[in-house]
Amino acid sequence: MKLTKSHIIFRNSHLLYTSFNKSYLLFSLLFVFSSSFAQKEKKENEVINITSGFKPKILPADKIQFYASIPVKDTTPFSFSYQSAYQIAKSNLKSFLIKPLALSLDSSNGNGMSGFSKLGYGNLQNPFAQLAFQSTQDNIRFTAWADHISAKGKLADQQYSNSSLGGLLQNNLSSFEKLSLYGGYTFDAYRQYGYDHSSFSYPRKELLQQYKRGYSGISYYRLLGPKKNIIITPKVDLGFLSTSNATQEISVNVNMPFTYQWRKDLSFFTTPVFELAGFRNNVSQSKTYHQLQLPLQVSYTSDNLKLSGGVIGVKSAHWTIAPLFDLSYRVSDTRLNLLASIKNDFLINSFQYLRTQNSFIAPPDSLSFGRKSTYSTGINWSNESGFQTSFLVGFAKFTGLPLFINSGVSGKDLRIVLESSLSAIQLHSTVDYVLSEQFKFSSDANAYFFQSQKVYDKPYGFIPIEIHLELNYKPISSLTISLHSFIWKGAMASTEPLLSKKLDNVADINLGVDYKLNKKWGFWIDLNNIANMHYQRWNQYQSYGFNFLSGLRYSFLKSSKN
Repeated sequence: MKLTKSHIIFRNSHLLYTSFNKSYLLFSLLFVFSSSFAQKEKKENEVINITSGFKPKILPADKIQFYASIPVKDTTPFSFSYQSAYQIAKSNLKSFLIKPLALSLDSSNGNGMSGFSKLGYGNLQNPFAQLAFQSTQDNIRFTAWADHISAKGKLADQQYSNSSLGGLLQNNLSSFEKLSLYGGYTFDAYRQYGYDHSSFSYPRKELLQQYKRGYSGISYYRLLGPKKNIIITPKVDLGFLSTSNATQEISVNVNMPFTYQWRKDLSFFTTPVFELAGFRNNVSQSKTYHQLQLPLQVSYTSDNLKLSGGVIGVKSAHWTIAPLFDLSYRVSDTRLNLLASIKNDFLINSFQYLRTQNSFIAPPDSLSFGRKSTYSTGINWSNESGFQTSFLVGFAKFTGLPLFINSGVSGKDLRIVLESSLSAIQLHSTVDYVLSEQFKFSSDANAYFFQSQKVYDKPYGFIPIEIHLELNYKPISSLTISLHSFIWKGAMASTEPLLSKKLDNVADINLGVDYKLNKKWGFWIDLNNIANMHYQRWNQYQSYGFNFLSGLRYSFLKSSKN
């Protein structure tokens, strides 16, 4: 949950500070205004769902949610719920992309065809094209899509290109059974431009970074037993990545969720996961890494209490046993819930995963295993006016955490280094507010206060504080306005030999407008980085600054009688 953002230095620290404060003030006023406006009388039986209008409903396996970045280019314009095989230990390191606002295909019942095409162009010499198609026949739905976007910034070699295509086939075999097949291909091309061009010179071939990725998968859903109280949802994902510098990686992920509802208030569930990655770079032989996760949990639910707990066994280099716990208790008849949890997330730090965090990394010599353990407590609260908030405080410990430092004399390569142990106090807060289908606001804030670190002096590349604000407004049925703001505290950066510095703070504000001219035609425009901050997400890689992307959309819908 976002072309690759090349992240950049502020040329004027006073301007950054002023823009940061103005952005914070702007969104604070918007939130206060919307909260007061929401107190208008509502019908007692009105039900409000806390949702967000412009979030893609399916993510390829290498897309990671919530990082300090502009939303990613919309490569998923169709309705299908697809989750990553397991939640990885996010390390707040993602690059950022330019994106046209998402548009979902028609998901209504009945047979027929629907689709749309979008064409646009922007000030970064960036053409954008997207085509999506969906066909529904009885219980079978087929979706296909293809898109392309590229951009060229003002700096030398500041270029990016992405093309992708894919397909999804869903078959509702019965009311208790569903089968899905999906696959796709993406091609990304970058240039490493983060160095002093007046002091260093490199051939274009050395600067060019190309990534070719293919993926496919199958998922199955089935209710079993006379009472339909057993749920199985197995899923298999396959992936292949190759680069222009002769690095290759294959990945296999097998996910086998199983739930048994013993009684109305008591259930047992497990989600065994087997993950395999085969990696080879241009100097080393191929090596295989694998990890097996075997969690087992019990869940109890009553009127005021939701409680689940268990253990997870993980086999990689050796066996590890860790606790799992989740508690939600509603205080009497109020809307206040007390929360507590223990989470343990395990992953392979595959090259495909690391590349989604940082597009400018040099291929590692080998892969590694990572873990994040979190112990937290907090509250959530909601009211009848569409307001919902949560706050969590906890202790987080990372092992095998990838960090990034600038490598070589020019610093253009970002080298991966592993921190064996890092601990921090973590705060997390959310606010969701839905006045109506016409007005929605959401925010998500995450903060880490680092306590100890074993190998390196600083958590290089790790964003310590980030805030995401989103406002969607539909003043009329044909007009949608979406406002996104990504605010974060600059990470620590380092050049070899480990000379540390702090990157500047950032307030990245983005505005999208979509207007339906009629049932078939529409107009859209995205304004990104409105404050024109030339910040760096990654040391020496300056962002594109202010940019816009605008174009036309054509939609079609052809229904047939059953």
